[in-house]
Amino acid sequence: MGAPKTIASGIADPLQGYPEDGTMTLATIKKSKGYAVSCSDEEILESILELAKNESVFAEPAGSILIAGPKTLTNEGKIDKNDVVICVITGHGLKEPTAALEYCMKPPLIQPTSEDLKRIINVLARK
Repeated sequence: MGAPKTIASGIADPLQGYPEDGTMTLATIKKSKGYAVSCSDEEILESILELAKNESVFAEPAGSILIAGPKTLTNEGKIDKNDVVICVITGHGLKEPTAALEYCMKPPLIQPTSEDLKRIINVLARK
């Protein structure tokens, strides 16, 4: 079996050479009565954008999956929308900038005049 295909390369681990880590992880999830979910690359990219817009956090794909996962669990009724969920995002977007650059808004190219800068600021303020 090859490596999983995902933009979240930081967690795309086929566990070759140490499959006991996967077994231990599943046992820990079951023992703690926790959950494990998978998220699509699209959900991961949406989470990168959401973190940037709402929290001013530029997270790498593997870090932003911590936002996508609880949404899935809420939609499945496994956690309540009023539950407190703490997400520790340790990987910044500069570790894996390609995904965000392909998905997020491209920076506008402006001429070096104050009028053009004001126009761009006004456009961005409306978003």
